[in-house]
Amino acid sequence: MEMKTCGCCKVCKPKTDFSVKNRQTGLLQSKCKECTRSYSKSRYAGNKQDYVDRSAVRKKVVRASFVAQRDAYLAGCTCSKCGGTSQLQLVGKGSGKSVHEVIGGALSQEEFELALRDSFVRCLPCNGLEFGAEQGAVGGIIKANRLQLEALISLEEVAEA
Repeated sequence: MEMKTCGCCKVCKPKTDFSVKNRQTGLLQSKCKECTRSYSKSRYAGNKQDYVDRSAVRKKVVRASFVAQRDAYLAGCTCSKCGGTSQLQLVGKGSGKSVHEVIGGALSQEEFELALRDSFVRCLPCNGLEFGAEQGAVGGIIKANRLQLEALISLEEVAEA
């Protein structure tokens, strides 16, 4: 078994106790995994507010990017149920995280794209009716808010005309 001396604790340890620094050259880190873990914990404890601040800035930027992408996507869509073009929402198919959850959690671009692919477009009134029906409301009307009801009335008037 090949051995290496840790640059921090000065103990001779197996090379498997060291993380890879460069895969192409096979170079290993100078500190063992245990010393690296200890250093990272103490650094985080001493600079916790810096980590929190950087994370908040990153989340704000990522969320703004996801919202812009979502809005651009919805700009060219119509409701999959009634064909309407206003008050559009992305509704998850239930197979994974919804777009709303990904935006709220400021997750990765890959997760955002996956959530976008696993969603369908509904307008607010159609989505409210379906949600209300799932909750046991009579025709979903009980769960629909005032805006949804106004939109439903205008849709019915257009359909009758």
